Amino acid sequence: MRKMLSLTVFCILGFMAVKAQYSIKVVIDALPPKHPDDAMYFMGDFNGWNPNDPNTQFTRDVSGKYTFVSTNIPANAYEVKITRGSKTTVECAGDGKEIPNRRIVITGDTTIHVTVAGWLDDFARSGANPGL
Repeated sequence: MRKMLSLTVFCILGFMAVKAQYSIKVVIDALPPKHPDDAMYFMGDFNGWNPNDPNTQFTRDVSGKYTFVSTNIPANAYEVKITRGSKTTVECAGDGKEIPNRRIVITGDTTIHVTVAGWLDDFARSGANPGL
């Protein structure tokens, strides 16, 4: 009987670990000087790369920094970017070059601090496809 109870408890705890949900907070610590008051969004593989999902819009906190908070995020690895509402207004390097997706791994409640160096649409493109 004791063995059966131990096995049951182990299975329940294992199931709870698989179903674990966490909170994530993303704080933008620094932005380029252009567009400081534009709406900003958190997009990634978790939302089908939707660049203007109202559920992922940043808000300003009391310190004036843009923050995004979400709860019930499953533990997983995600690829993400910051955007001003379209794939052509996505974050980039300070020289206008595209940057790789940010990779975040959620294994518990998480706070992430990011710096946006540039916005893709602020740099001239010579016929290149700026899409992701």
